[in-house]
Amino acid sequence: MEAVVRQPFALCFADQELRDDTEFCMECVKKNGLAMEYMSKRLKKNMVIVETAVKQNPNSLIYAHPDVRSDPGLQKIVQEMQARRGVGKGRPGSRDR
Repeated sequence: MEAVVRQPFALCFADQELRDDTEFCMECVKKNGLAMEYMSKRLKKNMVIVETAVKQNPNSLIYAHPDVRSDPGLQKIVQEMQARRGVGKGRPGSRDR
């Protein structure tokens, strides 16, 4: 799991059984939300895992299953996390100036 924390792509080398293990993958996304990219499709639909990943890193939403990406609750979390991190209107790196 430490390898996944350092480099989320390390999960792609795990066997499919591990990439579909709810408990293991939950621990991975708690430490690095981007690990969701390499999880099973089933877990990419799991709202608890997706929400945990998005709270850890809002950019991980791109790896959620398309059926859950547009969930209003997830969209709100992303907006809140981006606001906390200073992403948005008038901030450096923002396109909304």
